[in-house]
Amino acid sequence: MIDTISFHYDTCFPKVKQSRNKAKDKSWITPSLKRSSNIKSKKYKIWLISKKEEDKSDFKKFANEHNKLIRSAKKEFYFQKFSSIKNNIKETWKAINKIGNFKNKNTRDYLKIDKLISEDGTITEPEIIAEKLNHYFCHIGQELNDKLPLLNDRSIKLKNISISPHSFAFEPISQVEISNTIFHLKSRKSVGTDNISSKLIFEIKEILLPILQHIFNRSLLQGVFPKAMKISKIIPLPKTKNELTTISNYRPIALLSIFSKIFETIVNKRVRQFLSKYNLLYDYQFGFREKFSTTLALINSVDDILNNLDQNQVVAGIFLDLSKAFDSLHHEILFEKMHCIGIRGVILDWFKSYLNQRVQFTCVNNVSSSYETANYGVPQGSVLGPLLFLIYVNDIGKIPGLRTLPKLFADDSNIFVAGKNYDDLRSESQISLNLLSQWFLQNRLTINISKTCYTIFKRNEKEIVPNDFKLLINNIPLKRVEQCKYLGITIDSKLNWADHIEIYVKAYDNL
Repeated sequence: MIDTISFHYDTCFPKVKQSRNKAKDKSWITPSLKRSSNIKSKKYKIWLISKKEEDKSDFKKFANEHNKLIRSAKKEFYFQKFSSIKNNIKETWKAINKIGNFKNKNTRDYLKIDKLISEDGTITEPEIIAEKLNHYFCHIGQELNDKLPLLNDRSIKLKNISISPHSFAFEPISQVEISNTIFHLKSRKSVGTDNISSKLIFEIKEILLPILQHIFNRSLLQGVFPKAMKISKIIPLPKTKNELTTISNYRPIALLSIFSKIFETIVNKRVRQFLSKYNLLYDYQFGFREKFSTTLALINSVDDILNNLDQNQVVAGIFLDLSKAFDSLHHEILFEKMHCIGIRGVILDWFKSYLNQRVQFTCVNNVSSSYETANYGVPQGSVLGPLLFLIYVNDIGKIPGLRTLPKLFADDSNIFVAGKNYDDLRSESQISLNLLSQWFLQNRLTINISKTCYTIFKRNEKEIVPNDFKLLINNIPLKRVEQCKYLGITIDSKLNWADHIEIYVKAYDNL
């Protein structure tokens, strides 16, 4: 089906090279403005040749009228643009950023990697850069897992997880459901390996509906995910702007087939409805969930801190950083957890087929790497990836002996521990850290100790934290900081937000 669509699309719409002038056109430029611009240019040339005052006057008069047309066209275009999205804050800010070029001025630099520094030295050849990144993305999960201590009892991972009495059952997919999913697809320029866009699918959906319905339902009935949809085109994006030559600074964003997105969206919606119906997700997981957000996570966390301080207790906020969490998910552990949560039988086989033997290649500097298989993790940028991650970490709140529940936002794991005094706080915090550290080890997730830190929230400014107050993970002391970035907000030990405000004032002054 994909080959047929691609063939007819390429036949009907062959690629042509866009002229430089057309590429420079602004969105508000109309055909009438182009005609007016051409007339203005001709009048200008006439004046240059003749040097007559009447030709000069004629040119300036027309130029003024032309400028009025430009202002009118801009005004009309932006009025229509913002009127259509006036009830959508996200799209409004996206449009503002695009107009002001605030976000996109360095985007091309990110997608162009001039060099990488690896164990083999400095790499500058585009082909080798693409190969190195792809190999790194495919094997980082395995490498991190191999560095972790081995566990003698593999069953220890799941001994504390209760088995849900409810089982997920998948009803056949209807054409109406597929049509609604296609209708709500975001119109993006990025395409997967098949080079088929969401815009094209929307235009020919009536032809595709019965075909997709047959493929999707047959796939679910047999528990096999289509092989053609398991190929990912990876775009490397940097986590920070300061380490663009470091391989580990890049995260892999997967561009998938548009048909995979449609299929995953339907399955994702059905599974989430099942988890919501039986309240199976962890209460303090604020990421990738409807009606949950960073704002809610921040309010909940700060409220807990203030309540404990009001009760004359001291509080430690421990901010745990995980290394490549999405890339490190152990598939066998994930499948066991899915079985416990109620995803069993053929639908579990379908998820196994979805994750097993996924193939990917990395595209950077207009060069593509060879294909490799990724046997760990979930594809970042996929629809089902976040859902699978939520299921993987869902039992973190059921650790025996853990008296304070962690606050999660996807892979950001944080815990706020309270104590009557500093000895009590240190003891409670260390117990929590030991239990969490053991849980991460059992689930083959790696704590990045160098980026893990903690903050002490004192009852008053004059209070002094004892010098011997230390928290450890694997006998390695953690950094104690006065401020820490938490879900995009700089949270400080005084909870007065002065540091956060100062950072944003400086950023504004540097614009």
